Amino acid sequence: FPSHDNLRKISTRLNLESVVTWKGMVARAELRNALAKYDAILHPSVREGASTITGEAIVAGIPIVVFEDTGAAGTLNFIGMNQWIVPTKKARNRNELILRFAAVLLKVLGRRVDYGNPFSPEKLQNEVEKWYELDK
Repeated sequence: FPSHDNLRKISTRLNLESVVTWKGMVARAELRNALAKYDAILHPSVREGASTITGEAIVAGIPIVVFEDTGAAGTLNFIGMNQWIVPTKKARNRNELILRFAAVLLKVLGRRVDYGNPFSPEKLQNEVEKWYELDK
């Protein structure tokens, strides 16, 4: 992928190379089977919609580190996983964002969660009912 070399340099500069394993591009079916083996998923996009990997990570119980004000962050907010979201407001430069990203990553590494599937029809219906104060 295009950012691979740059990301490797950044991980070395931040002394993360001993805790990062680079997988490259992985087919979706292979990824779903492998998710449970990961300690965390990094999603450093600042301009994306609702990413499917976010839901897959949550269902698998794997922390996914994302920037705030993205579709992925909205998904995490939906189920209350705010500790996985990297704050971007008042960041002075890209280096500060990278350091914030690394700090959140180090905080969540190895912390599995068991949410089951927070996107099941029953749970989504309950959320919508709360939002609109609907009677059951």
